[in-house]
Parts: sequence; structure tokens; C-alpha cells
Amino acid sequence: MAEPRQQTRNAGKSNLKAFDHTPADKDLKLAIYQWRREEARKQFLPNILSIYGTKLLMTNDIIDRLVKCFHWKKDLKDTVDLQRETGWTYESDWLEVHGPSLLTLITQHRMLQDPPLPLPGNDKEPPKKQKCCTRCLQPGHYRESIGQTLTLR
Repeated sequence: MAEPRQQTRNAGKSNLKAFDHTPADKDLKLAIYQWRREEARKQFLPNILSIYGTKLLMTNDIIDRLVKCFHWKKDLKDTVDLQRETGWTYESDWLEVHGPSLLTLITQHRMLQDPPLPLPGNDKEPPKKQKCCTRCLQPGHYRESIGQTLTLR
């Protein structure tokens, strides 16, 4: 009698919550669809693509996972991170051949989304406007601090 298969979980996959797509998420998703179309044309013969489509290279679920990682700013540094987060292992050489260009695409979109870091020395706040006395309009003291009291007539 055959032993039952144990269900395995992708050990390093992050637990990312559902989210509402931002315009940046939608732009990335469209860019990945375009990337998949171009890469599938390089990988497969036209008759294979006409039968199976571009999903043969990468499924929509994997693309959705990539967008989710992008949204939650999950850093995918290399193909190992890419495989761990998406489970994209249908053919191991596909990950090595197509993974770097996909990571470059995601990095480019990340740079467009995140504002640039401030230049060194430019991180100081502008000086606050100094408060002035309401009576003499001189800075450095308030009306009450110079011993004057307000009298009503």
C-alpha cells in the first residue's frame, strides 16, 4: 500500500494580506503581462503559443503574487527570492533565463513608485517662523511675558 503524500508548504513564502490595487500595482501588472508575452515568444514556437498561450511560461496566479509582493514592498533580490515567493519552478532553467529580466522590470517600477531619497544636507526642516508680540510686533517675547496685562475698558 502506497504511503499518503504529505502536503508541503513553500517554506519561505511570506504571508501577505489582500489589498486594493493602486495605479502603480496596475501598471506593474500590465508591464508583467507584456513582459510575459515577449519572453514566451522567445521561449516557444508560434504553434505551441497558439495552443497553450503565454500562461505556459508563467501563470496569472504567479503574476498576482508578484504584484502582491510589489504592493507590500517585499524585496525580491534574486531568482532564489523570486522562486521562494512565487513557487515558479515549472522548468528550473526558465527561472534562470527569464528571472533576471523580470526582476529588473520590477525594480524599475519600484524606482518609479518610491520617491527619491533626499540629498545629504537637504534633510533639515525650514526654520520655523518666530512668534512675535501682538502689541509691539517684536520677536522673542509675548505680550504677557513682558509684564503687560490686558485691560478691558
